[in-house]
Amino acid sequence: MVAFDPAVAPTYPAGQVVTYNGSTYITNVTSPTGTPGTSADYTLLAAAGATGVTGAAGTTGETGITGSTGVTGTTGATGVAGSTGATGADGVTGATGGTGVTGATGLTGATGVGLTGIVAFDPAVAPTYPAGQIVTFDGSTYIANVASPTGTPGTSADYTLLAAAGATGVTGAAGTTGESGGTGSTGVTGTTGATGDAGSTGG
Repeated sequence: MVAFDPAVAPTYPAGQVVTYNGSTYITNVTSPTGTPGTSADYTLLAAAGATGVTGAAGTTGETGITGSTGVTGTTGATGVAGSTGATGADGVTGATGGTGVTGATGLTGATGVGLTGIVAFDPAVAPTYPAGQIVTFDGSTYIANVASPTGTPGTSADYTLLAAAGATGVTGAAGTTGESGGTGSTGVTGTTGATGDAGSTGG
């Protein structure tokens, strides 16, 4: 018994049993022609049975091993860039949001060092200066960095220079020579001197 094959059928001998579409046939002649079921060269031995009731589903088999990753294909050519679409219409302006709640007032900052009235530096009074006292010394102006500063402005770290003394100005031009004074008045005539002693008599 063999499955019917039209390419091999010309070699079948008489009496060859073949199957075709679920039915079984026998060749009546050598080198039969045509197809079993339609050709007189074949006789039906057993027709295909009716389709049976579908059997219950079998148990799912185990998952097979994952196959290896295939070779990455070549990158396709870049498509032509599409034309730029028209600009859309401007949207409607949204309503203005409500005013937010006012935040809490921040903490008051620490009191900074203030500026006290300007005084001329006096080493005898300096121990009473508060921080921030402004003093002048040798033409420059300083501020006390601490209370009761020590030392002298310009050399002590207890003072910071605010404004340096200006440079000495250029010597002015010589003034014009004054006019000659008038002749003084004649002095008072002195008193006559005392008469001298008489000379000795000649010999």
